Amino acid sequence: MPGVYSWYYRLELSDRDIQNCQAELEQSTTPQGKQTVIQAFLEKRLFRPYLETPYSVSMQGPLKPSYRGDIHNEFTISASLIDRIVDDPSRLSGLKTLLLKSVPQFASPIYIGVAKVLRDRLLHHKTLIEKFANAAAVESAETPIPDELDPEDIRDHSFAREVAIRQFNTSNLLVCTMPLEVDEHLRYDLENVLNRLNFPLCGRN
Repeated sequence: MPGVYSWYYRLELSDRDIQNCQAELEQSTTPQGKQTVIQAFLEKRLFRPYLETPYSVSMQGPLKPSYRGDIHNEFTISASLIDRIVDDPSRLSGLKTLLLKSVPQFASPIYIGVAKVLRDRLLHHKTLIEKFANAAAVESAETPIPDELDPEDIRDHSFAREVAIRQFNTSNLLVCTMPLEVDEHLRYDLENVLNRLNFPLCGRN
């Protein structure tokens, strides 16, 4: 069955991580210290995997020096969120439960693709994700993708490599499908539009 599909990542806070965070809060003696503990926890456990890769930019003007380099994504964690968790650390357990329930309805897709045969394409994704998620994930992730692969296979390799680089827990990956027995060109048109509306994190076609 042909169609389009989207991958999602279900964020999960482990009970151990929450307990360790709460222990650090108890050891901290100042409001600023407690805020720092919560901010570091949220950055590491929730937001860091979703950082965008850097933009390469260049700036120049008439009779001006030229500038070139990478611009890195920065995110701001709401101060009010940090304060609420400092005041009531049990909120982390509630947040854990709600985050698990929020996918896919309230999640951004991390990849959107189109397939002539959905089952075959998704099995190919699964195989590549498992390959890159082994003990040598970091080393494999830095290995260039072979040029001889066809464009579709290159995109699949790139997605699997991004999953490894971002250290996503593969058991928390979720895929949704939309079978579409319509003209093939229309399926590709839909995929093209959805990619530009949603900006999936791990690859855009």
